[in-house]
Amino acid sequence: MLRSVLTVLALWLTCAPAAQAREILTFTNSSGWFVGWGATQWGEGLRVSISIRDAYIEGRMDVRVEFCNEGAYWEGGERITATYPERTHASMSVRDDDCVVRSEILPSAATDIYVLLDRY
Repeated sequence: MLRSVLTVLALWLTCAPAAQAREILTFTNSSGWFVGWGATQWGEGLRVSISIRDAYIEGRMDVRVEFCNEGAYWEGGERITATYPERTHASMSVRDDDCVVRSEILPSAATDIYVLLDRY
């Protein structure tokens, strides 16, 4: 009985899906965001470029994020937020040598902008 339980457990562990790759990129600007500000980081195999645009709403900014893939097909979830993210917000797929642009309206008083990448 014990042997069969151990066999089933071993089979389950080998067939269990691999853990998802997850990364949180943090863009920080303690001196204040301004239109035209930009930066680039790498995460989960994607080049993530951020730029600030005018949101035309008092106290808000339009955060434009470009996800560029220079490797194999990428599929997963993403979230752009001014608070530390716990889960993704939207699905996204990026083909080889292609880019996807997403935008989010965030408070301009935020010190950090987080970009969560969760590859499937």
